Amino acid sequence: SGFAAQVACNPADVLKSRVMSIRVGSGGVPMSVSSVALLILSQEGPMAFYKGFVPGYARIGPTIFLQMPIVEALRKALGVQSL
Repeated sequence: SGFAAQVACNPADVLKSRVMSIRVGSGGVPMSVSSVALLILSQEGPMAFYKGFVPGYARIGPTIFLQMPIVEALRKALGVQSL
């Protein structure tokens, strides 16, 4: 589930970082998220949305591996039925 979360969230993380780091043009109008997405896609290709995937997974992966067994053990110990 950590892998799936990273696959789903990484493109949004890349877009957020790029929008925050792009300097405003001479007209003073910041670029929109969609224009930044098109810029990334046209200049770097679709795999650019997954830059930083390995460090991101290294951050979230161990958390999920530890969290899920703990949650299940607590659920069973407290007698809580699954949803």
